[in-house]
Amino acid sequence: MSKYISTRAQKIRELERKLGKMGKFNVRQLALLAHALERPDAVYTFQTHQSSHQVVYETERRDLLDLEVLGLLERGKVGREYHFFPTRDLVERIRDVVLFEY
Repeated sequence: MSKYISTRAQKIRELERKLGKMGKFNVRQLALLAHALERPDAVYTFQTHQSSHQVVYETERRDLLDLEVLGLLERGKVGREYHFFPTRDLVERIRDVVLFEY
């Protein structure tokens, strides 16, 4: 089991490195993706993203919606609030985005 975790962690670090070099994502989106790769059960909202990165509503809204359009986050509604979740196959989807760019 520890070999699996070590191999997965190595793949995640490599994807993060490639994403950073692409220039397709801003710093806030890279931080969110890194967090989502480590915690696939994480939930993000406009408010949590805004307070984490000290940005205005439109900026954090665009960050999350852009990641949703790329298929890296899924959106659901809980009450009156939108919640964003990492896709189940986030690693593969990120790999697809990286390969598509190169």
